[in-house]
Amino acid sequence: MNTRIFGAALIVLMAGLDALAVPILGPNGNYYEYIPGPLEWADALVEAETKSFLGKTGYLATITDQTEQDFVFNFVIQGQGFAWGGASDIESEGTWKWVTGPEAGTVFWDNGVGIGYSNWSSGNPSGGAENHLMLNWPFATSNQWNDANAGPYGYVVEFTIPEPTTLALVDIKPGSDPNSINLKSNGVLPIAILSTDEFDVSEVDIDTLLFGDPLLLDNGGTAVSPLRSAFEDVNDDGFVDLTPKFSIPDLVEYEALGPHTLEGLLTGETVDGIPFSGMDSIRIVPPNGSNGNGLKVSNYPNTGIVKNWEILDVFGVG
Repeated sequence: MNTRIFGAALIVLMAGLDALAVPILGPNGNYYEYIPGPLEWADALVEAETKSFLGKTGYLATITDQTEQDFVFNFVIQGQGFAWGGASDIESEGTWKWVTGPEAGTVFWDNGVGIGYSNWSSGNPSGGAENHLMLNWPFATSNQWNDANAGPYGYVVEFTIPEPTTLALVDIKPGSDPNSINLKSNGVLPIAILSTDEFDVSEVDIDTLLFGDPLLLDNGGTAVSPLRSAFEDVNDDGFVDLTPKFSIPDLVEYEALGPHTLEGLLTGETVDGIPFSGMDSIRIVPPNGSNGNGLKVSNYPNTGIVKNWEILDVFGVG
């Protein structure tokens, strides 16, 4: 059995591949990604809102304290280039406000007076035609802000992921470790939602259950409903568990699983409408010439796949 506890945090195994870049978890629970562009600020503003992660729409990053700024500068931008942020004074010269995300409309700087957090470099904002926020100045390796107009530059996109509201334990192929799946199988994939003292599976609305690879679901894949479900105690702990079973051909057809899948995400709601979510690891049975993750080793000659652990809140995934 290979399970994780999902509540205040959900542990997610991500593939560290350049070809499969994913946003990075920040200290505030939001996710960030540097997009090299290059784009003018107005174009970056629009493009950021076309990005999605875990079902949530992105926006040009809003930086509201030094911890967030340091994280974005050191771990997201990482000296890759200049980066636009989601603030402007174009509506009223000298009055800087966030125009994106949950902070949209919040003024943080008014004609030289700091109202909220700011991180301006010396002599900035300088005013005039420079109406948009750059997060790193005077060099791409400088951790201060500038007001800028001309580009094009890269940008930082931010994703706000709702806080989890309940606990869930999910076990893909209960009793199996690793959780191997053959994508050519015509069978079903059993998944156990485990009852605990904090979570009673009898309260699950079975009609809301959906399953798939979260990275594929954010890139055109469609989550799949179970063919059938049953109540049984799969781990002999005295609690009755719920075991939905999903068609493997359906998961493949709707691109809910694929040869690069490393994790599967189960989402649903209780009969009271409370969202829950759980995730467990998956090992795709490899075709000839590939490693245990379904990726050809020749494409990654040194180590095949590099994995890193991240803490991920995913309750409320839409």
